[in-house]
Amino acid sequence: MTNSLSKAQILDYLSNKLSLFNIPELMFFRVEEYQGNQESIIDEVISKFSGRIIVVRSSSATEDGKASTKAGQFDSILNVESNNPVMIRSAIDSVIKSYQDKGTPSIEDEILIQTMISDTSMSGVVFTQDLNTGAPYYVINYDDVSGSTETVTSGEGEYSNRTMYVYREQVDFLRSERFQSLLNALE
Repeated sequence: MTNSLSKAQILDYLSNKLSLFNIPELMFFRVEEYQGNQESIIDEVISKFSGRIIVVRSSSATEDGKASTKAGQFDSILNVESNNPVMIRSAIDSVIKSYQDKGTPSIEDEILIQTMISDTSMSGVVFTQDLNTGAPYYVINYDDVSGSTETVTSGEGEYSNRTMYVYREQVDFLRSERFQSLLNALE
């Protein structure tokens, strides 16, 4: 058993505590819970998201650990119709299969379901230190061109490798309002 919270648990915890940005509506459940209650969980997804488009995401116990990470290695299924039980089941099964194919499945593995974001102006990943040296920089890997939410995490595409380094003590000196807003929200 791990001592840290999963991606789904962290997003759930933060969802009602933030004022500078929003986390899309979510629900999550353990894979073993799903395997014993598929129909009721699918019914809950249909009820909770009420016809909206959703994303079925990984929240593996091995995905965001302190010692290592497997971020981006497991499947996320985009643009799933929340009123279509066949699509929901297929998306959940695909994420579970990616746990089996690309990692060591754990009883702590979860499935995270969120409302799908549309009209994206920028997406990416922010680190609070340089991963190679531990230096005190925010490292922002971003895509502000394609409109896709997956170029950075997949590592695929022309715009998947834009990177910006910002010394943590100098955020107020950024000239870009959008990056300053992003880092103020992160702080």
